[in-house]
Amino acid sequence: MRDLPRDAARAHWAALSASCELALHAWDINQTTGCRTPLPPTLIEALLAHASLVVDGVDRT
Repeated sequence: MRDLPRDAARAHWAALSASCELALHAWDINQTTGCRTPLPPTLIEALLAHASLVVDGVDRT
């Protein structure tokens, strides 16, 4: 990402963070409402590949 302009890099991180949040909340709502439709595996794989860049695990068990 060093070759991205500053605004593009900022947008990339915002989109990655938002994508993780949306997927997590979608899963949570599915679980709470009893909907068992899984999130698309390709989405999960892509987000998990970058999750450590967004979530540091400090307050997570």
